[in-house]
Amino acid sequence: MDNFSKIIVEMSIICVFFYVVIFSLVKKEFFFRRSNLFFLIFMMSAVFFVKLIVAYYDNETIYYFPVIAEFKPIFFLFFGMVIIETSKKISLKDFADLGCVFSTFVIIDLIIRYALFGELRPGVLSESNYDGFLILICFCAAINVDAYSKLRLLLMVIATLATMSKTGIICLLVIFAIDNIERFKVRKVFIMLLISLPAVYLIGERISNIDNILSIDRFVMWTSFITLFGELSFIDILFGTTPGIPLRLYDDYLSWFVINQSESNGALGLHAFNYHSFYIRYFLSYGLLLLILLICFLIRMSLKNKFLRYITIIVFLQSFSLGTFYLSTVSLPLLIAYRGVHYDRA
Repeated sequence: MDNFSKIIVEMSIICVFFYVVIFSLVKKEFFFRRSNLFFLIFMMSAVFFVKLIVAYYDNETIYYFPVIAEFKPIFFLFFGMVIIETSKKISLKDFADLGCVFSTFVIIDLIIRYALFGELRPGVLSESNYDGFLILICFCAAINVDAYSKLRLLLMVIATLATMSKTGIICLLVIFAIDNIERFKVRKVFIMLLISLPAVYLIGERISNIDNILSIDRFVMWTSFITLFGELSFIDILFGTTPGIPLRLYDDYLSWFVINQSESNGALGLHAFNYHSFYIRYFLSYGLLLLILLICFLIRMSLKNKFLRYITIIVFLQSFSLGTFYLSTVSLPLLIAYRGVHYDRA
């Protein structure tokens, strides 16, 4: 049931993608300006398909589900670029208001889940971490709107805390602290810490029930990656491994993910999509050079204004434990925030 909303989002993206492309071609408005984003997408596509072609002519066994899974950032970035090039920019205030509407849905979802099933975490976008990520993007817009409603800001804060996302709450506190220290309003930082205490307490309760640190899936994934890194060739490090070809046939740390994610989708062995960290997954599929290029692109965007600087901080922190640009529910709003929001401090 939790995956239903995610499936709806992904199907909607595919339908809207073809509609926008066809409509733009008919209207003869389909064009792209030369940009860093276009260059990044081109380089990602070149590296991705060249590796597949080489593997095909070497008669390697290629599993197609991992190929599709690792193609996602190319598709989402390209689709986001199409949307941005063919649409008008949204105002900072409207973008923030969308976050308030979504925050309301998150809180209502939590109330319903608790009343019916006794659950303490929402899941509007199939996972509370995704909900929190999306709210934080809009929160960054809200705090950059002059005289924005404090009640609406509080609504987004409460919704973020309700997700009980550990990384999400850390991001919230970091952004709130940076923003208020820059404004010389240190007292508000302490108020935010007090508001966050109930969520921190509940997260502490969840962590206290963990018997072994190796039962934390994100920690296990990074441990697995460190052991895998030593097996990669120099070419693999620079340009990534070939999607669809197993990194290992068996992994001591991620055996559950190999069985329940890879084998359940017809692919043997360990693949990049088994790792939920964007840094690990992108590095394994596209290599160190393109990872550095993407980070440079984000840093350059962050220099434009405070809103984009806050967004970039969130991306860098969330990417340790989430797929970021691999996520259908997050990648497009994130790209629109970077390129499709008019920074007017309305």
